[in-house]
Parts: sequence; structure tokens; C-alpha cells
Amino acid sequence: MNYVKYVNVFYGSEETTKPVTHTIADKWIFLKGMCGNTHPGATEPFGQMSVCAYSGGYPTGYGTNCPNACGKIRQFTSKKMMKGFSHCHQYGTGAMGIYYNYCIITPLYMDTPYGLAEILDEHAYPSYYCATLGSSGIQCEATVWNQVAHHRYHLEQPARIRVDCCNDGLDKSFGEAFYAEPELIHLSKVSSTLVAFTIRSFGVDKHFAVSVDHAADVEIDEENRLCFFHVHGNCEVKVALSLKSEQHAIAKIQGDQCDFSAAQRQAYQKWNKYLSRIEAEFADEKDTRLFYTLLYQSLIKPCDFSGESFLYEDAAFFVDIATMWDIYKTQLPLLFTLFKEESEKIVSCFIHCYQKLGMFPNSITINSNLTVENQQALYLMSHAIADAYWRGIQADYTQLENIKLPTLTEEAYPPHILDVCEDYAALKEIVHVQKPTVKIQDAFDRNTGLLKHAHYYEGDVFNYSFRLLNNMRTRFELCSKEQYEAYLDAFFGFQQNLSVYDDPETVIDGKPAAKNMFEGFNNEPDMETPYNYNYLGKRDKLKEILDASYQLFDINKNSAYPGNCDSGGLSACILWNMLGLFPLSGQKYMMVGFPKCKKATLHLSNGRILTLHTADHTLYIHHIPTTASQISLDELFSGDSEQATQGNATQLFK
Repeated sequence: MNYVKYVNVFYGSEETTKPVTHTIADKWIFLKGMCGNTHPGATEPFGQMSVCAYSGGYPTGYGTNCPNACGKIRQFTSKKMMKGFSHCHQYGTGAMGIYYNYCIITPLYMDTPYGLAEILDEHAYPSYYCATLGSSGIQCEATVWNQVAHHRYHLEQPARIRVDCCNDGLDKSFGEAFYAEPELIHLSKVSSTLVAFTIRSFGVDKHFAVSVDHAADVEIDEENRLCFFHVHGNCEVKVALSLKSEQHAIAKIQGDQCDFSAAQRQAYQKWNKYLSRIEAEFADEKDTRLFYTLLYQSLIKPCDFSGESFLYEDAAFFVDIATMWDIYKTQLPLLFTLFKEESEKIVSCFIHCYQKLGMFPNSITINSNLTVENQQALYLMSHAIADAYWRGIQADYTQLENIKLPTLTEEAYPPHILDVCEDYAALKEIVHVQKPTVKIQDAFDRNTGLLKHAHYYEGDVFNYSFRLLNNMRTRFELCSKEQYEAYLDAFFGFQQNLSVYDDPETVIDGKPAAKNMFEGFNNEPDMETPYNYNYLGKRDKLKEILDASYQLFDINKNSAYPGNCDSGGLSACILWNMLGLFPLSGQKYMMVGFPKCKKATLHLSNGRILTLHTADHTLYIHHIPTTASQISLDELFSGDSEQATQGNATQLFK
């Protein structure tokens, strides 16, 4: 089956507005700016490079958006524009302190000036991007295969292929926080058709090689850090990036024997292979398109740079794990469920980080700074390691024996206390872990049963108070089930929420932002909270929330939903919900929800097959109906679902 045809690669790349649904979803508050922060560029699954039209727009370098956080998004151009094609992009995240867009390549006729040109005839699907430069009429195509970016330009007269070696980031008008000018370490002409250069930015060297077939010559303007290939007709361009050396980048190009058509064909087949790990059937084709678009978005990051680590000796290495708080709950469990090879490398990367650094960073980008947004999370890689372990991913887990967790006090940021305590709960059954210096109870206000007062990032106390903990018995000792349900009902809008307030520090459309309501799958802090109703035996409310949420997603538009994608975190969240399962991060169980698919076959990372189907809103696993609210991963991955699907909500506390 051709799964690629269902993917809308533009989904989440443009601003949208919240629709009126006449459901409970109308009460939810959308704090973040409503754009998915995605781009339609050509890339491979977990690929090192991506190629997309470059305008300097926030945050990927594509599109018309100005930097934004909350409320209506300003546009810096009225139409889609481009200066050329950039390589390497963040995906689905907003401000993270670093904005790629290296090596801007632009085909120009001799009399065409360099600058923003309108994008015409834009077309894209997984593995392929095509656009025409309005200033010259040059049709440009791009694909990526085997770590090499391929361009094909259709030229009607002699032209120059302009290569800007030192562009990095977004439009300069946004200010220094969004644009950086790398230091040019080296630029050389290898031949008349090949150049190589090294730039240094954010403390890391990036090595590039660029080749242009049939180029008559190449001219280097070292002062402006540009080079120009001179061509007399249609041409193909190849670009390679290495974090190791220029020689390594050159070898990638010289070892690539594909022309553009062959590369694009193989990249297309690779995407179809990866998307086919889940064979899902839906009653409505719109749901099929939404599902495979979400799966596509979940497989772009992180990027496999194994053998090119700048943190430790050559070994498995992934970058653009940006950011752990976005992906640890849903996207990484999805990868560990489906992809053996990549999962083993990711877990090995996490373990190597701890061995080398003595800590787990909360993000890894092509940046020597591993402490970006430290307020967000602590040691969440330990949750992911446990998720991989329970799914049978092979790794040398013994390297984490006697692991030390961060030392905290009772006055620490409440979510950090939860992070560390949950780290301990996740790892203690796998390796010996030194007990944390805090306990779960330290994070909560015993008078309210909610988290203690603090300045919460992208949300407030309600958004963070309903986290699904490893030990929910303890949670209900801090807040009775009756009070907990009352809080949840107010949070989701089943009853009036008297705790909603306007925050003057966060302004949306000129007005203070409302806080303490569910963010409606528009951001990551509370995306798992609907499953609290499973613990309360009120699954009807879970179903109403999920049914309402589907009214927000319109795959026929290039809209933002779900949320800002969050490197696949929110995309994977909706995907899991459509399957009728939901992962419990760091735990060996999954929650049972309400599947939207008629049938799904998952090709698991351990080689087994998991078959799901639905009838009368009931999830069937291997044709056996579920009566439980929670399912063991051991039983799901063993293929024996008989025991997995029997029981009731009381099992949640065993």
C-alpha cells in the first residue's frame, strides 16, 4: 500500500485559528501561538539533512511567520517567499536558542539579483520538495537520500549556483536572538565541480561539501564567504554535512552514485517502508490522511549522526533531541515500539551521554550547550531508557548501575521534584539507583492537593498537577478521588472552573492570557491528563474529551493542529489516541482509550505483530475485547493478549 500519498507535509506550517466545535473543546484555552512550527522540506526518516525553501521565517526558516509565543502571529511577508534552499532545520519546536538553516543554495541567472523571491508552483510530499523562483522562473526540486541532499534545477540559460557558506538562523530583522553568523574556519575549491568548507557556530564545527555536476568552474569570494558555480544548462547539486571532517562530507558525496531521480525514488520507498510499520484502516479517508501525517511528523526527529558524535568517541549518536519534555511521553515510546535499529542507537546515545557527562541533558542539538531551557525538565532520558527496556530494546543498561539523581530540596521547582522521583521509579527495576533526596509529597501543597505555587513554564499549576505518576495511590493520598475528579472536571470544562484567571505577564492579542484550563493538545505540558479519568473509573469523560479533540484537526488545511507538533510529541500523542492506546512514560503499562481506527496492525520492534480493531467503541487486541483500563507491555509485546485484556480499573493500582 502507498502510505506516502496520505501525508500532508504542509500540515502545521501555517497559522490557524481555533474552530468553534460546539463541544467541550470550546472551553479549552490555547496559550501557545497556533502554528505547528513544521516545514514541508524533503528529508529522510531520522535523516541528517532536510532541504526546504528558505525565507528566514520563524522558526524553521520557512514560511512567513515572525517570532511568536502566544496569540495571533504576525507575518513579515504577505506571500510565501524564498532566497534559496537551506539544509538542516528544526521541526515542530519554537524558540530553543538555536536556529539552523546552513548552506543557502540559490540558482540565479546572470541578470537576476539575489534576494527574496515569490514561491510559485510549490509542491511537496515525503522525500520531495519542488518550487519555482518567481524572480527567474527557475524550477527547483529537492530530495534527500543516504545522507546526501540532492537538488535539480531546470535552467533555460547560463546561470550561477550561489552557495552562502555562513548563513545561520532566521531573518536578520528579527534580531540577534534569532540570527547568528558562523565563523568560517575553512573554504576550499576541491575541483571545478566541488567545494568543501567548515563553519563553527554554537561551539560545534559543521563540515560541508557541495558539488555541481557539469559546472564549468567555481569562483570563491572569501571576503563575503560565498562561492559561485557557473553552469550552462540544467544541473544537479549534491550537499553533504558531517560533524566529523570535511573529508567525511566529501566522501559522502563521492560515494553517492545516484542521480536525482534514483535518489528521490529510493527516498520515497524508504518513507513508505517506515510508514508501513503501522497498517491502519479508518472509516473516513480524512482520518487516514491525518493518521499518516502524524506518523510522518513523528519520524523526522531526532537525526541519526551515529559515528559523528562531538560529545564522546565514535558510537551511536543522535541530535535534535529537542526537546526531551516534548517527546518523552509519546514520541519516543512510539519509536521504541516500532523501530529496533534506531531505538537501540537512541538508548545507546543516552547511556553514552551519562557516562561521558555524568548527567542526562534535556536536549541535544548541534550545540555545545546542553542546558537549554533547564527549567523545563530534569533527567527525562531515564524515563525513555525505561520505556525502551520494557519494550525489549537491547542496550547495555548495566552501564547505569548506581546512577546518581540530581540533589534537590523540598523547595525545588515542583515539576523537577516529580521528574526526579519518577526517574527513580522508572529505573529502580532495571538498575540500582541511589534514592532521591526528595519524595513525591514534597512537590504538592497538602492543603489543595495540587502542586505547590510556582512560576510554571507555558501553563500553570493545573496544567502540571495531573501528571500520570508511577504510583497513583500516593497521588490520591494527597488529594481524595472526589476532590481530584472535581479539579479535573473544572480543568476540562465539565463544570465551571473558578480557578481560571488572567495572567498580565502573558498577553494574547492584546489581552492577558487565561490560565488554569486544559490547553487542548495545543501544547505539551498536559497532553496526557485526560487519562486520569481511567484511574477514577470515569471513562465516559475520557471519551468525550477525545471525541471533542478530533473536531480541532482539519487535515485539508495546512493548519497547526495538533499544537506546535513539538518534534513529534503532540503528533504522536494524537496518533496513540487514534489507535486506542496511550503510553505511560517510564512504566511497563499502556492506557486503554477509545480507538478511532477500524483496524490497525503494528509491526513491533521485536519482530512480532500487534493487531488492534474496534467494535462498539471497544478495543480488541488479537480479536479479544479489552475490559481493562491498562495493558501490560510484557503481554502486548509477547503476543499473548489473553491476560493483557482481562481485568478492570482496580488493576491500575497493582
